[in-house]
Amino acid sequence: MRNILIVFFFISALTTTAQRDKSAEAIVLNEKAVKLYTSNFSDKDSLKKVFRIIDEAIALDPCNIIAYSNKITWLSN
Repeated sequence: MRNILIVFFFISALTTTAQRDKSAEAIVLNEKAVKLYTSNFSDKDSLKKVFRIIDEAIALDPCNIIAYSNKITWLSN
């Protein structure tokens, strides 16, 4: 039983670390999208790139509410 708990703890620690890394990467991508959007919001090619980046951020961290909020705001403009 003790070995099972040790294995479970190890697997959950790895999963938590991997999710934290994905969340951090998603934040970086969201910030990149914001910078690109604010500097080139009228250029259609830039907008395509912005939405590709923000979609990638959302795919990495589906709980990233800020990325969803940015996407919704940008789509409504």
